[in-house]
Amino acid sequence: MRIVRFGLVGPLMLEFESIRISENEFLEGVQSSLHGAHCISAWLGVGNALYLGFDLPGGWSPANRTRGILARELSSFFCNWELRDESQLIFSDEHDRDVLIGPISNLISQSVTDISISTADYALELRLSGGYLLKLRPWTLDQSGDHKGITDAWVMQDGEQYYSVSCDHTLTRGRYVQRRSP
Repeated sequence: MRIVRFGLVGPLMLEFESIRISENEFLEGVQSSLHGAHCISAWLGVGNALYLGFDLPGGWSPANRTRGILARELSSFFCNWELRDESQLIFSDEHDRDVLIGPISNLISQSVTDISISTADYALELRLSGGYLLKLRPWTLDQSGDHKGITDAWVMQDGEQYYSVSCDHTLTRGRYVQRRSP
């Protein structure tokens, strides 16, 4: 088990605990986290990072939004991604950032209808309502460069638990834990 600690404002610490898991556990965990989920936020991060937020189990509620809870979030880090509509490429992470904002925001309110993960390279394909197909393909270790061991290609967060695939195809399940600082 790997434990990483980050300090937060005030007397709290946030810990990430993670363990390596089997391919079956990884596939089942990601599929159960995403199947039928509705996209409620979409934004671009630094570089080519893409973040998609999904509704809470049982549906979205205004009370959850005011508390700032995103129960489920798909984050891409060290991977290439592309968005297709009816088998036609709309945009990819190689397009100009200003051009990407519109197409990415079209994913908001779409629901996940199908999920597939390639066991060869752990590329993720999400089919969404509206005819959209989002593909995330992990970089190789050569592409990710020297990032001091932080090589998560993509991460699926589901509440305090998350599933991640790294550029070397290591599969992990982890959880976030808030603790009081000693």
